[in-house]
Amino acid sequence: MFSVVQTNFNGIDGIEYQQQKRPQITDNGVIVKMKVLPVLPSDFKKETSPNATSDKSTALPRIIGMGGVGQVVEVGKKRDQNLLNKRVLVMTPTGAYSHYVLSEKTDSLLPLPATVDDQSAATLFAGPGIALTLKKEIDQSETKNIIITGANSVVGLYLLQMLDNKQKKHLAACHSC
Repeated sequence: MFSVVQTNFNGIDGIEYQQQKRPQITDNGVIVKMKVLPVLPSDFKKETSPNATSDKSTALPRIIGMGGVGQVVEVGKKRDQNLLNKRVLVMTPTGAYSHYVLSEKTDSLLPLPATVDDQSAATLFAGPGIALTLKKEIDQSETKNIIITGANSVVGLYLLQMLDNKQKKHLAACHSC
């Protein structure tokens, strides 16, 4: 399979396609065939700075990307077998820009409903995309009382700036929840 790999911190010049082995299924794993791969601001930062993040993903060479949308093609023995052939949003700090990704964390895999297309789901990785999606749901909701938790996060701050407080009777933001 091909992967998009960062080999140095010289920006786009340090990115190349590399042939790699397809990940092997583990008992707790799910293999996802990737379809949509968003580009995030954090990806650009990591291309030029070894100090952009404090996680292990700055060790080179590394597959770029934090996640994307794909279809489950293989499920490990200890995972829900109903995931097979499901479209999912997968988050993986070990790199998503590959034909196939191994996901071993249950909270890093979100099955997608048929009403959400791949491109819309992929926007959920960026703060503005999540905030826009939440705003759309709030705008369409008949609910009068809305509580936003985590409003001190990037997503929460974007969302609060986009909402019209007159639109809902009670809009509460919890900054320390």
